[in-house]
Amino acid sequence: MKLLRCFSYLCLVVFNVHSSAVAAQELINQEATKLWLKEKQETIELISQQLADNTIDKARLLELRQTLRSARTELQYKVDVIKPVNNSVQADLADLGAAPDEDVPPEPDNIQKLRAELTNESLIIEGLLTQAEALTSKSSRLLEKITSLRRTLFLDGLFERQMAVFNTTLWKTAEEPFYAQFSNYKGIFYDKTLRSLSVISGCILLVVFLFATLVSKKRLTIKLQNAGREHVFPLVSASLVLPFLAIGLGLLFIYQLFISQGIVTEANHLLIQKVLMLTGFLFAVYLMTGRFLKAALIRSHLRYLICVVALLFAVDTLLLESGKIIGVPIELAVVQSYIVSLTFAFILGLFSLFVLIGPKETKDYFFPRKIFVVFLTISLSIIVFNVFGYAALSRYIFEGFVLIFSLLASILVIRAVIRPYFYRLDKRFSQDNIGEDSEQVIYFWLCLSLDLILFFICLPFVAGIFGTEWQYIQETIKQAFFGFKVGNMTISISNIGVGLLVFLTLLFITRVIQRILDQKILPKTNMDTSVRQSITQVLGYVGLIIALMASISAVGFDLTNLALIAGALSVGIGFGLQSIVSNFVSGLILLFERPIKVGDWLITNSGEGIVKKISVRATVVETFDRTSIIVPNAELISSSVKNWTHADRVGRVIVNVGVSYSSDPQQVRDLLMDMITENKDVLKTPKPTVLFKDFADSALIFEIRFFISNIQEIFPISSQVRFDIWEVFKEAGVEISFPQRDLHIRTAPGLEGVFDGK
Repeated sequence: MKLLRCFSYLCLVVFNVHSSAVAAQELINQEATKLWLKEKQETIELISQQLADNTIDKARLLELRQTLRSARTELQYKVDVIKPVNNSVQADLADLGAAPDEDVPPEPDNIQKLRAELTNESLIIEGLLTQAEALTSKSSRLLEKITSLRRTLFLDGLFERQMAVFNTTLWKTAEEPFYAQFSNYKGIFYDKTLRSLSVISGCILLVVFLFATLVSKKRLTIKLQNAGREHVFPLVSASLVLPFLAIGLGLLFIYQLFISQGIVTEANHLLIQKVLMLTGFLFAVYLMTGRFLKAALIRSHLRYLICVVALLFAVDTLLLESGKIIGVPIELAVVQSYIVSLTFAFILGLFSLFVLIGPKETKDYFFPRKIFVVFLTISLSIIVFNVFGYAALSRYIFEGFVLIFSLLASILVIRAVIRPYFYRLDKRFSQDNIGEDSEQVIYFWLCLSLDLILFFICLPFVAGIFGTEWQYIQETIKQAFFGFKVGNMTISISNIGVGLLVFLTLLFITRVIQRILDQKILPKTNMDTSVRQSITQVLGYVGLIIALMASISAVGFDLTNLALIAGALSVGIGFGLQSIVSNFVSGLILLFERPIKVGDWLITNSGEGIVKKISVRATVVETFDRTSIIVPNAELISSSVKNWTHADRVGRVIVNVGVSYSSDPQQVRDLLMDMITENKDVLKTPKPTVLFKDFADSALIFEIRFFISNIQEIFPISSQVRFDIWEVFKEAGVEISFPQRDLHIRTAPGLEGVFDGK
């Protein structure tokens, strides 16, 4: 005990020494913080002056933006560091209380000295905090200004008018740079090393492509023979995976080969990368359209259109990238833009016009008929823009069209490849739903999750296609992933993902425990079925609450705030959700008190049937017509309910039978008693009885009362008893009566002499 006490004292001493060291360090860092804030202020002021210059270009704006973002992040971190120190100093001053008035005896010297030190330190720290917050706000305003300037530059470049396409001066100016550029391309092929490597690389890529294509094509042909129309696209998409992987690996091998031979340099690495990517793009387009044509998903005309547009895009991109390296004049780039965009517009417009004028059965074009109206509009717009000299806008539409449809095709293929695996997973975990019309809940939610994931993955690519810089996209993704603060809470995709993962994991563990209890452990006990179901249901509710609380905590929400929220909503819940709360409490009463159990035979105001499920809101009662009645739990608690199987399943059955007046009542009673006693389904205790119930108009009424072990079998047992009565009475010659009437005719005008034969 003494040893433990000494250890505690030692820990306290170390903690106090550490706290003093931290406080001293903060005091020492005040001057360094002032100098650091001064440097940041000078940097921000310099950036502000540069932004006032109207000649600033796009590249410089990106550099200034990166500098400002880094400065703002550092300033925000400094604010987060200074705030706790400021709060601590303010708390220390609050502990000292207000300074005494002049007519009150002065404070001790040590208190006065401490108050003066804390006040001075508070003023310094508040000044640093205010300066840091002001610089953070200014950097945010400058970032907004940079965004506005970049948007203006983008729109100005997009709508900048060049020489018209019919201007002969433009073509003459571009003629000489064109021949110079062609000569540079021609000189590349005189390099023996590059030429031999290109031939080897082409052969390698062609062999890999042909091998993967032939293997996957043979398997696709076999599968398509027995596949339905709805399975064709997934099968074709799955057959593309192996060739695409082979093309990617082949191109990667070729790039590494170029690096090892010293072909790739700092000046041309981007060009070589684009050449290889465009080669893979052309192979992919050719292969994909060929498979779609083989599966009759598209027509040959559409395949030719797609391949020509892809080739046009690849050549244009290659010429544009090489022109940047060589440094071709703007006139040649404008001419190239005119040629490429007009060629694309004429091809797309003629094909769209051919489809719209032709027969209306365009299902084999893969696209709906109305989409070709949009294609025709795009082609006409490009032609008009080129006529008026908007070369940049025409190129922007052309490149956006190709990239958007390439992205859309890639997403559809990926989606079609993955969805069949979800279907198999659903069938594996939902073995009870054998029919084709089963709900497939797992399959639905997995497909919905996949679609949402693909949608969010597409957003950065779509933003990049429409002109957003990749650096900005990366920063946006990073900010969304790591989150932003709202008060003391950080909202981010990572936190939400972790919270969702925690919730699903705990919920899955709860369901596994429920299944183990329901199928492995509880059946081996002597508990009733309803008790076992109540235990598993309560466990499920507890697990759901724990999973919900844990996920909320993982997201970053303070659980202590739930008390405030619950208090604020309690009044609204009390008035607006009375029925729901009443049903919820009634459900808990049913689960714990168990006046009604699963399997009980109930007769309520809503109907009669067997209890199938008791939840926290309502109870499901299945009638004998196999229909379900959803009974609110509050109705079962607050109103009278007849429960045939409340204590046990033993119940009394009453069967009535009538015999003719010519029968011997004593004989009838003995026959009925012997018959009911010999029935195996009738309990010996309580003893069955036969009562002479009444003298009816046409029969002597007897009533048989007996008990059975399971009242839910009342209908088949009653039916069998009646069959036995018929057999016994038939053998004994006892007549089962039926209604008889004697007709006495007192007067019958017009019928005189009929009855006496006259």
